[in-house]
Amino acid sequence: MNRLEITKRNEEKILNSFYSELNEQGFSFSVYDGELFNKVSSVDDILDLYHDLEMMSIHVKRGDYKASASFIFGNGEDGIYCMYDYSYSLQEKNLLTKTFNLIDELADERCERLALN
Repeated sequence: MNRLEITKRNEEKILNSFYSELNEQGFSFSVYDGELFNKVSSVDDILDLYHDLEMMSIHVKRGDYKASASFIFGNGEDGIYCMYDYSYSLQEKNLLTKTFNLIDELADERCERLALN
């Protein structure tokens, strides 16, 4: 698997985890693509937008609580750190525990790959 394939796979895993984890907690989603807010109802909606964008902001809402996370795609770290900015409360309230654990796992895999080369 080449670096571009690894990057795309990792970015898709992170987006999938982000959506799944917050969807399980009852959040609704919209994606800002730089021009418009796009309401999304599935991870496939997010992935469809992802394939056409270099960056996106995903806004989440549950009741009165609102937060967001920004993503930049195609970075030099195999896509592991594509979620570059997020509302602090997402981490503070442990709303993305699985996603942050996935990012750590992907970083460990990258280190192992680099050590083998």
